[in-house]
Amino acid sequence: MGMVLLIIVATFILAIIMGSVSKKKVKYVYPLLVSVLFIPSIFIYYNESAFIHSIWYLVISFVGLLIGMLIQFLSSRK
Repeated sequence: MGMVLLIIVATFILAIIMGSVSKKKVKYVYPLLVSVLFIPSIFIYYNESAFIHSIWYLVISFVGLLIGMLIQFLSSRK
């Protein structure tokens, strides 16, 4: 469980960075990409009960992206 928590925190920080730095529209695909890329690791390292973590990755990366976009908006206003 600790490894999953560390990956979630890293995903959150990377989403904030991507949201605040990138000006491309492709950054909106990042939350979906993160959750879909986690699915193969469920079958390799975990059991089927870890599917809920894929949804957590989607939510956490989306929230991080929104925070990063807010930071970008506030810094461009100045």
